[in-house]
Amino acid sequence: MQPHPRGWQVLKEGGERATAITETRKEALEVARYSARQEESELLIKDKDDNITARSFPHKTKVRKKKAKGAAKKDQKKKKKR
Repeated sequence: MQPHPRGWQVLKEGGERATAITETRKEALEVARYSARQEESELLIKDKDDNITARSFPHKTKVRKKKAKGAAKKDQKKKKKR
């Protein structure tokens, strides 16, 4: 992921054409994270001088699912009974 004249672009390593071009960095980050998870690859974020400013491994990050409000209360009650 790196700056582009029209916003931000998401590139695959060694790719010449952008996978996606977005207006905002946030949108590009969402696309890049999704792509990196699907391909189990590293995500690099670069600045306009082509320097790496951040890197991550989104496919190694566990995604936590939020419990429904009622489920969290039930868990608390179960813990109190023990």
